Amino acid sequence: MDSMLHIYRARFDREHDVHSIVESLGGADVTQIFVHNLTSLPYWRQIATVLPGYDKYDQRALVFARPHDIVCVEVEVDNRYLTYLEQLEIGPASGNVIMGSEVAAPGSNPIFLDAMIHNHEVLLKIKDMVGPNDEIVLNPFMGSQKQFELGSKLEMITGKKVHVCGGNPAIVDAVDAKHNAKKKSIQLDVPVCEGDLVEIETGDDGRPLDVRPIQTAIDRHLYKTGRVIVRGSRGSSGSSTFIVENRKDSIQKALHEINRRTDNTVYLVEVMLDVIVSTNVMLHVGPGGDSIVCVGITDQRLSDQLVHEGNLYPSKARTVREMLGSAEKIAKWLQGEGYRGLLGLDFGEYLNPATGEPHHFLSEINPRMNGAAYPKAMMEYLNEKQKKRGGPYVESFLSASRRTDAASFADLQTRYGSLFYSPQTGRGLVPYNTGILQDGKFALALFGQSRDEVLEMYEEVKSVESK
Repeated sequence: MDSMLHIYRARFDREHDVHSIVESLGGADVTQIFVHNLTSLPYWRQIATVLPGYDKYDQRALVFARPHDIVCVEVEVDNRYLTYLEQLEIGPASGNVIMGSEVAAPGSNPIFLDAMIHNHEVLLKIKDMVGPNDEIVLNPFMGSQKQFELGSKLEMITGKKVHVCGGNPAIVDAVDAKHNAKKKSIQLDVPVCEGDLVEIETGDDGRPLDVRPIQTAIDRHLYKTGRVIVRGSRGSSGSSTFIVENRKDSIQKALHEINRRTDNTVYLVEVMLDVIVSTNVMLHVGPGGDSIVCVGITDQRLSDQLVHEGNLYPSKARTVREMLGSAEKIAKWLQGEGYRGLLGLDFGEYLNPATGEPHHFLSEINPRMNGAAYPKAMMEYLNEKQKKRGGPYVESFLSASRRTDAASFADLQTRYGSLFYSPQTGRGLVPYNTGILQDGKFALALFGQSRDEVLEMYEEVKSVESK
């Protein structure tokens, strides 16, 4: 790992044996090609309907990449933003960003991955960017079949083996379905919420023919805590999640919404526990029998409807050790099935009503990149520079997605510039995923020395927006 000798591990990471997520990318002789386009997801068309700007979310990879890595994005990136990242010494070299205008002809509107696979000139350009002795790793948001097709084309062009994170598209697709993940978790003796798997029949239009089996499952479990959670087996960031309370209107509202959906034929109906904290654990799974290491532990910031709104580090979960034990069981099984790369696992922590002791359960397996990876990588890059210059280290971060009427990165600088990250203090705001500004949003990470500090900064962000 000769390119990252100056990584500083934050206190929480040292205390819990959490490794560097940046070092999981390999050394200076490994070129990572980031293609984080959301069309990697099998349900991307459904995401497109509920997530405006989905085609720009691949720009998040800019804050994960190292200078010699390559980032491919569907929509053009604001040059002023690239200059800003360069000043922070985050992201790829300016010439190592391949944008959509190079990949597809104007007005042709193909799926981005298809356009890349069939654009010989772009693939030749990537070949020229890779060092002659470098190992090549294709780093997708999720290892779909199309990503493996792209990897095969790159192998033909470069004459080198191209390793694709994910390792096995069949197992990635299978475990990404929540009902498959739950069945396997039970087999591996990993704690999960009590509940039922309900399969429903659908018509030619994809809508349910009869949602009464879901209602029966709701009635079976609703009395246990007064609430149940209904989750479609496919869906990201809470897009197919429904909370049902012990009221007729709440039950009917959920069933009505499910009856309108066309994205799932399997639903999980589970007892909803009083969760204290929802923790995300990220592991890096090496190929074959290589090591499995933890590279991130954060608490998820969830809305009342359990939609993911960001992450908070360090975690305050009390069952971290138990969560890591469950995570390792899942990771070892996936590794045996050919999986490699980053793996996200979402856990919930609750108090046992009989004993008052904290317990954990696994809620979801994400065999892919997840949102917590980006601010974690940024924290490590910032601390690498702080170690060199002797500045204060970042020990905490908060990530969020915010609504804004700022139309460009320059507008963001004007509005939030006083809050931007400062190496002198080791605290402040770093915008990312700025491509979605045209959709009225942007993502941000706030860095500081404690959870209280970054939470306080988040209130400052809100106060700026209210002016």
